[in-house]
Amino acid sequence: MKLLQGNTFGSSITKRLGLPLAFLLATAGLQAASFTYEATSSTVCGTGLMCDGSATFTVTGTNTFTVTLNNLLTDIRSAGQLVTDLYFSLGADTVTLDSSNGTFVNVASDGTPTVGSTGTLGWGFGNNNGIANTWLLCVICGNGVAADPGVPPSQGIIDVQSSYASANNSITGNDPHNPYVESGATFSFTTSADLTNATADTFGNVALSFGTDFGTEVPTGGGGGGGTGGQVPEPVSMLLTGVGLVGFATLTRRRQKKASV
Repeated sequence: MKLLQGNTFGSSITKRLGLPLAFLLATAGLQAASFTYEATSSTVCGTGLMCDGSATFTVTGTNTFTVTLNNLLTDIRSAGQLVTDLYFSLGADTVTLDSSNGTFVNVASDGTPTVGSTGTLGWGFGNNNGIANTWLLCVICGNGVAADPGVPPSQGIIDVQSSYASANNSITGNDPHNPYVESGATFSFTTSADLTNATADTFGNVALSFGTDFGTEVPTGGGGGGGTGGQVPEPVSMLLTGVGLVGFATLTRRRQKKASV
């Protein structure tokens, strides 16, 4: 049996890895750092009511990132528990909201939810109260930032439940608050900041606001800037590891074939 050697072996490996390697190279730039910050309070959302929400910042390019907002509660009782604002700091001259996407849900008077369409949200974004490097994303807005006209107080972020029968009438059958937005609403941004080496501290002073009154913010991680961020593996490391494993498997298989001849 003929054993491939030298350039012949390398050429064979290249051909075998061509498509996977091309795919890995094409997608390597899409790998990103991702950081999640969680805000929890037992006092802000009303007597006996918990607040629990998260914001995940994902760096998608040198000057681009997304934010995904989630309501982490599993039994919402009041509109005071809706996620309605996000505060954060980022050292940048400009941060621009490019797009948003969320799934709308209406809650009837008996607590039955009806999932509607997915589309652009009417949340506002801008510099927070004129303070440098601080930013506000909101549907219940203030400090010089405004949501789209006619949107508030609807589009608060709600958890996904099969029924809201245990909720009060600030949730059930409340036309001004309908439609709500399901957890997982995503917002895309462009910034003048270089995010190449972003860490969990790049996005600082992260806080979420709950309810239909502006300013009820809850810091994440017990204080601004901490969060629970974790960076995913570097794209190049992932690429080299994948190519190395495929190459090793191919070489082992060829040696086994030689030994059986």
